[in-house]
Amino acid sequence: MPFDFREFRELTERLEKISETIDVEIENFCYEMALRALSRTKKRTPVITGDLRKQWSLSSIVKNGSNIDIILFNPLEYSSYVEFGHRVKKHFVPGKWQGNRFIYNPNSDTGVMMGAKTSWVEGKFMATISLKEIQDIIPTEWNKRFKRLLGEISW
Repeated sequence: MPFDFREFRELTERLEKISETIDVEIENFCYEMALRALSRTKKRTPVITGDLRKQWSLSSIVKNGSNIDIILFNPLEYSSYVEFGHRVKKHFVPGKWQGNRFIYNPNSDTGVMMGAKTSWVEGKFMATISLKEIQDIIPTEWNKRFKRLLGEISW
């Protein structure tokens, strides 16, 4: 009884097609997840001047063996203090009050004592929480993406 290899060859061709595109799909998926984390982090970032929120960025994709690295970062010096919290020492700030507004003046003899209410300011954890949320949805989102990829290649 002869064996028909046609279906086997077709299956092999389909699998080769997937293997050609899977690396690009994985990179695209990882970058999309990083973009979601960036968006969520920005939304959670407290705004006083807007600088902290504007400075959130993503690095380029870096392949490191079988890993794909994308770094979510903020170059502002104080970003880690807002993210993780920080100690507050009691200190004198020179200046004066004008109505409801304090005007800083380094040459003033008057001023206010700062840091008296608390010795620790809690962090906002805007990136930490966002990255955890994305980490939790990655398996579900990847399964959807992979099923779509398999569906694009007719079986």
